[in-house]
Amino acid sequence: MDAWFHCAAPAVQKPVSIEQVAAGQYVYVLSDIEKVKKLCHSGATQCGWPSGMSKYIGKCGILLERTKRGNVRVEFPDNVRYAWHPDALSYLPPPTMSNANVVEEVESEIRLSVGMVKDGMKLFVRKDLDRVKDVCTRGGTSCGWVNGMETYIGAEGVVVHVTSGSNVRLQFEDGSQFAWHIDALCTKTVVPLRFERYFSYRSDFDENGIVFWIGTCGKTRPWQNPTEDPDSGV
Repeated sequence: MDAWFHCAAPAVQKPVSIEQVAAGQYVYVLSDIEKVKKLCHSGATQCGWPSGMSKYIGKCGILLERTKRGNVRVEFPDNVRYAWHPDALSYLPPPTMSNANVVEEVESEIRLSVGMVKDGMKLFVRKDLDRVKDVCTRGGTSCGWVNGMETYIGAEGVVVHVTSGSNVRLQFEDGSQFAWHIDALCTKTVVPLRFERYFSYRSDFDENGIVFWIGTCGKTRPWQNPTEDPDSGV
């Protein structure tokens, strides 16, 4: 969670336009605290400076809604919400491979087949010990289970041999080798570390084999001029 708090400022800042924003967009609070304070106290749109706002200077969050005074309410990773003057915010891009501080690796749900696996490929042993043990010990094509295999649950290994049937031999960082049933192995994918209720992502490959991202926005509140503020602040 702290990774969200310490994300780097965008190389090129793109100010938030109150007329063009949409709920669910990622934003960054400017790091100049005196400038931000002055903006939040200025003019008819002043949102004030409640105790605790200074903690979020230079931090990342996601837009929730516009307030009736023309400010922007932002939610942060710890579920705290504050209204900010739009000029105190800058847009952030959604999570990508190069913006890895806002994503985490998880086991891919894509089921592997022996035909997909090649020598030298990096694979992970799944983290569910009971599941792994079950697939390695059942059926005529199973590789069996020997002492020491449990040490490598969740570990990354390199394919050194694809056996007949459905088994794959992996070599681990310490040099140990074990054969695993293909269903005990997986690749990994990345997902947003926070705000999954707002965004879902899937990765794919372009014609050059480079990973790109497709994001879909869902479960966001429609962006509109509210008649009243549902949360504290203006």
